[in-house]
Parts: sequence; C-alpha cells; structure tokens
Amino acid sequence: MFERPSQMKFRAAMLLFAIALAGLSLWVLAPQWRPATIDRLPMSVQAAHAAVAERAGLDRAARAARIRGDLWAQLAFTYASPLWPGAEEDSDPRTVAAEGRGAIQAALASAPYEPGIWLLAASLGSQFDWATFQPNAALKMSYYVGPNEAYLVPLRLFAAAHSNALEDSEIKQFVERDVRLILTRWGEFKSALTAVYKDAPPKAQRFFEAAVSETDPAFLQALQGSARH
Repeated sequence: MFERPSQMKFRAAMLLFAIALAGLSLWVLAPQWRPATIDRLPMSVQAAHAAVAERAGLDRAARAARIRGDLWAQLAFTYASPLWPGAEEDSDPRTVAAEGRGAIQAALASAPYEPGIWLLAASLGSQFDWATFQPNAALKMSYYVGPNEAYLVPLRLFAAAHSNALEDSEIKQFVERDVRLILTRWGEFKSALTAVYKDAPPKAQRFFEAAVSETDPAFLQALQGSARH
C-alpha cells in the first residue's frame, strides 16, 4: 500500500526534527567530554587553587556550548582566586578579576539560579570597584536564590562586613538571620563568625555585637574577648 502524500510529509518532517534535535544535543553535550570537578564556589585557598587548573578547559567548553549555564557557572568559579590570597601565585588579583568579569556576567545571565555566582560577583565587584556594577544588589540576589546555602555563610559575612552593604536594611536582616542561625543551628560556623568579627571595621563589629547579643549573650563575651587577643 502506498503512503499518502500527507503521511510522507509528516514522516519527512519528523526525520528532519530528529536530525535537528540530535545535532543540538551533540552541540550542547560534546564541548565537555570530561566533567569538571568544580561544582560550587570555592571556600578555601586549596579549592580555589584547584579550580584555577580547570579554567582553560572550562573556557573552551562554555564558549563552545554557549547556552549551558552550568558550564558558565563552573568557569566563573575558576576566577574565585582573588578572594583567597595565595590561591593563584604569580598573578595579579585585580587582573584575574577583570579577566573573569565577562565569564561571571555570562554565568549570571545563563545560570541566575546559582547563589555562588551572585556572591562571587558581589565580592569581586566590591573588592575591585567594578564600574557600573552594583555589589549590594548581587549580594541580595545570593540570598534570594540560596537563603539556606550554609556553605556560603562565611563569605557572605565577610562581604557584608567589608563593604557598605550593612547600610542596606534588607541586607542587614539577611546577615542578622545568618548570625542567628549560626548561634542556633550552624554551630560549625562560629569560628568563621569570630574571624570575620576580629577583622571587621569598628562599625561592622558593633553590628555583629548587637546581632549576637539578641540570641546568645554568652557568646558575645567570647566574641569580644577574641578581638582583644
């Protein structure tokens, strides 16, 4: 039995669609033949140093795939070394941050759901005074899309303490919540809170003292004592 012309057209259309879909899948998946080991914002010198080694490969993969937000996010994470002195030896932190800005902005556009990218952008933008960039807005976004990402807490506290972010009432509420959770649920970050407090400017120290006193007055004494040593 011969097929009707309409059936032949339908089959031909489905074949073309299948070929196009296969081509798109190959284009998206092929650039990263070996999965990267970095999947989140580095939180130590060692992690940031390890991420640098993957920068070149991820740069090629992200630019080839273009629309894969996960690859742009991973590439952006390889530019976290300026946040961790010693992570990328023989490199100027300001130059590295400037070189990574394009990748970070691409990651923000294609993976806006990733809180680590927003925090990285906020931290570098504030530290190196990126023109036309709003670090406080990026810091807020890191809270909006990942309020319970506990691993980001130490860097969030540091970013807020070493900028004018605490002048923003909404960010103040976010940081107060982090402090409260550290004292009630995330005890493993008490040492990080202490370290940020000791290194913070006086105005930020007074903020942390007030935030701690509301939840744990006993810890406030330990916090103030740490600053005297």
